[in-house]
Amino acid sequence: DEGQGFESHPPLSPLALAERLGQLCKQGANETQVAATAEALLSMLGTMQPEELVPALGQVLSGGRRRLAREPLVLEVVERIGDQVAAHAGDLSTLQLIGAL
Repeated sequence: DEGQGFESHPPLSPLALAERLGQLCKQGANETQVAATAEALLSMLGTMQPEELVPALGQVLSGGRRRLAREPLVLEVVERIGDQVAAHAGDLSTLQLIGAL
């Protein structure tokens, strides 16, 4: 409908959410934005393909490393993606597993 003042955007993929979470952390975004993105990513972890896990982990860690101690949800995201990497270790190449380390 026109006149509502906003556009409807399709939901972000888990990998895009991981990238967004890393960017928000790197930019020093407020806790509310970080938490909302982290929660959205956590809710979608089960839909991720094994080959998406390592890049997602890298995206979150690249920006969120400094916030791990301050933001429990960011730490939970990293832990849960790590759990998924371990669960799918047989599906991932050695190079991908080394990248996760």
